[in-house]
Amino acid sequence: MALQRRPIEGHIYIGDVGEGSWEEIDVLPFGRGGVSLGWNEVEGPECFVRGCDLSAHQPPVLSYDHGQGCSVVGGRVYRGALQAGLEGVYLFGDSCSGRIWGADADRMLDGTTTARELARMVGTLVSFGVDGEGELYAVDLGGRILHVRQVAAA
Repeated sequence: MALQRRPIEGHIYIGDVGEGSWEEIDVLPFGRGGVSLGWNEVEGPECFVRGCDLSAHQPPVLSYDHGQGCSVVGGRVYRGALQAGLEGVYLFGDSCSGRIWGADADRMLDGTTTARELARMVGTLVSFGVDGEGELYAVDLGGRILHVRQVAAA
């Protein structure tokens, strides 16, 4: 029996490292291009330079300030089979704090979700990867690989 999985929609989820105070996650829906995400005028939910026009830029779907971390690590939408509770959740993290958050990927598109902290990784988080079965992995600077099932249980 084949596993039933939601199709990959083709949206682009972007972990956008901030300049001084904010980190953000942006989403470009499939087929949508030609939008400004604010570089080099906007950081997170606010102007970074005087006189910028926030309405001229697509706002981030999620952001956090440097009280929670200092460098966002963009992640992936979970499409595996081992963690049914994470199906369709976008996981991302922060390299300084080791925090790993999750947010409903579909609800990110309409701005009706917030991220919840799922775990904290020991070490410096640097990347996420996915295997052929859709299982998600977090990687630290020392080369350790943590399977998402371990993250979800933390």
